[in-house]
Amino acid sequence: MHGHDEDEARTRALADFWEEATTDREGRPLLICNSCA
Repeated sequence: MHGHDEDEARTRALADFWEEATTDREGRPLLICNSCA
């Protein structure tokens, strides 16, 4: 099983992913999550 450190790293990575994926190439806002990608 993984520990809290791995959970924190995943949370930060997800936050970075969300921040980078808030707009598409045409500038439209997007809401994308890893499970939906």
